[in-house]
Amino acid sequence: MTININPLYGEWKKQYIHRLINTLKPCKEVIEIGFGDGTAAKEIQSFKPTRHIIIESHPLVAAEAQKWAKGIGIGSIEIVQSSWEEALQSKTKLLGTFDAVFYNDPPDVLEKELWQRQPQEEVKSIATHATQLLKALEGELAQMTITYSDSEVDQFYEEIGKHQKGELLTFFTTLKKYRFITDKQYKRALKKFSISTDEKASEKEMAQSTSQEIEKFIHFISFWKDRLSHPGSRLTSYFLSPISLYEDPKFFDHVITNPYLDYQEQLIIPSEKKLEGQTAFANETAIIPLITKL
Repeated sequence: MTININPLYGEWKKQYIHRLINTLKPCKEVIEIGFGDGTAAKEIQSFKPTRHIIIESHPLVAAEAQKWAKGIGIGSIEIVQSSWEEALQSKTKLLGTFDAVFYNDPPDVLEKELWQRQPQEEVKSIATHATQLLKALEGELAQMTITYSDSEVDQFYEEIGKHQKGELLTFFTTLKKYRFITDKQYKRALKKFSISTDEKASEKEMAQSTSQEIEKFIHFISFWKDRLSHPGSRLTSYFLSPISLYEDPKFFDHVITNPYLDYQEQLIIPSEKKLEGQTAFANETAIIPLITKL
């Protein structure tokens, strides 16, 4: 399947990360969870940290991080290929505490367009396991900056989707959530492929997805507070959400009311822009969270 990059979305994402990192002000000792496409790492380096550790779980992305670090020739950058749980729970004493942390590791995310990078024989092998592929693709969407055409949606259905119709509602709902297909394309797919749904079920699924991301973030915040931070340490995260985190009960109870943490938040509500029929991240809200250890 061909992946088309939406230039407006890509530019918006860069500006969002720029604002996140400038809010964080990552000086001195910095740890970055998830390399993504390298935008955040470059922004972090503009603050000239004395130490910059990047933990990346996927080997392909970690290899790109290693290549990037070698290319800029700064000895203070260290790449750790591991999940953050494994890396930090086994190496916390060695790693120490950090002045700033950028968390970019949503649930099951493989930070970039990994399917575009896999060797062709591996893609064909993975494609034979349709249910697993659908779930993996759904997880990756949170960080991908793409849009799909009607022909690509049809191609996906013919090659994989029609063999796993039970997974299609979840898949297309997720595509719509992250604006990789338009509302019109979503309705077209449901009608063309005879996928039954109702608005309440779709909204409930989106809410559950956001709730899972928040729970993962809370888990990391708790670990950071107890084992990676010192008074004055700061944490921010790439976080797309239809609501303010002040409105989430679990986040409010575990983070906002925590006497050892100070929470500040900015909401970004982008305006709709179009280029050759593409919509750039309209109708979505991004959050700039900043948590400081007191």
